[in-house]
This record gives sequence, C-alpha cells and structure tokens, in this order.
Amino acid sequence: MLIRIACLSELSTISAIFATTFHDEEVVGDLLHPYRSQYPQDYLAYWRRKCWERWWDYSRVFVVSCEQGANGGKDVLTGAAEWQKVGLGWQRLWGLWGRWDPRLLLNPAIAFVNKILGVLWPNRAASKPPELGDGILESTMRPFISHYFVSPPHRLNRWELSCLAVLPGYQNRGYGRTLVNWGLERARQEGLPASLIAAKGKETFYGNCGFTELVGRVTDGVDNPLKGKIDGGAIMFTRTTADGPS
Repeated sequence: MLIRIACLSELSTISAIFATTFHDEEVVGDLLHPYRSQYPQDYLAYWRRKCWERWWDYSRVFVVSCEQGANGGKDVLTGAAEWQKVGLGWQRLWGLWGRWDPRLLLNPAIAFVNKILGVLWPNRAASKPPELGDGILESTMRPFISHYFVSPPHRLNRWELSCLAVLPGYQNRGYGRTLVNWGLERARQEGLPASLIAAKGKETFYGNCGFTELVGRVTDGVDNPLKGKIDGGAIMFTRTTADGPS
C-alpha cells in the first residue's frame, strides 16, 4: 500500500473515484443529484469540474492511495482524500511562493469558467429546479453551524478532511484509514485539531480514527432547512492539548 500526493494527470481518475464512492451517499447523491443514474456523464462532469477547480486552491492537498502496477507498471489508484489547511499557515504548504504564487490566479479563473459551463450545459443530474447546489448547500448550513468552527478559538486553524473515497473493491483493507492518518499526522505535528463532517454511517469509523469530539450536526437549529432531509452530517474534531484534559 502506497500513500502519496496526487499528480495533476490523475485528476480524472480521482474524480471518477469520488463519483463512484459518493453515488449512493445521501447528500451528494440523493439530495444534490437525484438524476445521476439517468445522466451519469453529467454527474461525473460535476466531480471533474469540482476537482479541477479545487486542485488550484493551494490550501488544499489531494492525497491518493495506490497499489504498485504489475511488473513495475503504472500505479493503480484505490482511493483519494482531499485535505485542506484552514486558517493561518496554508501558504507555507507549497514552499516559498506561498500566497504570491501566480498560479493562484488559476483558481478563480477556473471557477468562473465552471460557472459559464454550468449555464451553457446545465447539470441534468442535479435536482430540478436546483434548490440545492454546493454553494447553496454551504450557505444554507453556515448560519447554523459556523460557531462550531470558531469556538473555542483554537479551532480556527485546523486541518479539515473535505472528502474521502475508496473504491468499493478496495474497501475494508485499510486504505481509508491510511488516507485519514495522512492529515492527522500533519495536524499533530503542527499542534492543530483536525475536523470533518461525517457522512451517514461513518461516525464510528472516524471516531476510531481519532475524531473523538462530536460537537454538533449540520442539521442543528430550529429553522435549519436541512433538518429531516439527511441523517448524517456529524461535525467531528480531534482533541488537542488546547481542549484541556479529557
């Protein structure tokens, strides 16, 4: 088993891994893309655009798990994770250029192109009318859950697991845990917490990985429009010395 930083040339494969693994997940699948089975190419295009845009966000790191190809051939990707350094310090992830790296201009440019493509070629796999999309979903949740990420204040700076996926044929073989440990080790080295929002049925797995602090859910709040629509969404953190004795 090999864990390493992803290559740009692997983005298409990573997108396919995410699309396959999240196909039946209640948020990305059922809520955001109820017609994904009818329009699988549109659903896959959603992931490709999303990964391509986020690749150029230098606060994010794509990590892959893989197996050595036969006879020393090309690595076979088995899973992928997207980690993000939130708060101070992200600009040191990629060396001296930091926030002045001219390639950072690509991220807003690609985001703009994706918006145009979304108008010209609408995502037919998405809900109709599109009551929810990535941006709308995030803005819907934010008023109800933002306090979990700013209080106590040491949570402002953290490593966040944005996405984790392992292909069905390689699950239950340790790939997912190893991809999680990649980010947890960096958080420990920097004395920072790590966080995530767990999908339905994944709380126990993440708790066993070290996310022992269940601080809330994305459905919290009396008027939260997500209440009753999803069962997952546990907001989980790792514990640090700043949290005090357990």
